[in-house]
Amino acid sequence: MILIASLHSNIARSADYESLEIKVKAAYLYNFLRFVDWPEEHPTHANICVYGINENYRSAFSSMATLSKKSQRITINMFPEDDDITKLSACQIIFITDSATHKSKAIFEQIKDHQSLTVGESDSFISNGGMVNFVRIKDKIRFEINHDVAKAAGLKISSKVLRIAERVINSEDT
Repeated sequence: MILIASLHSNIARSADYESLEIKVKAAYLYNFLRFVDWPEEHPTHANICVYGINENYRSAFSSMATLSKKSQRITINMFPEDDDITKLSACQIIFITDSATHKSKAIFEQIKDHQSLTVGESDSFISNGGMVNFVRIKDKIRFEINHDVAKAAGLKISSKVLRIAERVINSEDT
C-alpha cells in the first residue's frame, strides 16, 4: 500500500513537472519572438507553429493566444506529427516536439527558403540543422543556439539571448 502511494505521488510530481516544463518552453518561444529580428516581419501577426503536439502542449500554448508582440497579434498553430509539413512555411517560429524529431530534416528542407526560427527538444536537433534546442540542465530548461544556421536564414538573434544560452555554435568564434 505504501509503495502504491509513493508511486502515485512520483507520477503526479512527474506530470506536474512535465506540464511546468512545457510552460517554460512556451514562455521561451514567446520571448524568442521578442528578441529575434526577421528580415520581413508581417505587420499584423506573428505565427508560432508547434509540430507534433499532445494535449499538454495544447494546454500550455493556449494561454499564449492573448499575447502580442508590439502591435502584432500572436497566432499559435498546432499540427499533429502526421500533418502536411508544407503548412509550416508561414511560421516565424517552428517548434518541433520530441515526438516529431524524425521529421526535422524534411521540415528544414521544406522551409529552407523561408526565414523561420526552428526550435527543437532532442539531442540531435542542432547537429541536424536546427537553430535552437531546449536542453535540461540540472532540472532546469535551458537552450543552445546554432547561430550559424540562424544567420544563414537571415535571422538576427539578440545578444541578450545569445548571452543566456547554454551553448552557442558560432563559426566566427573559432
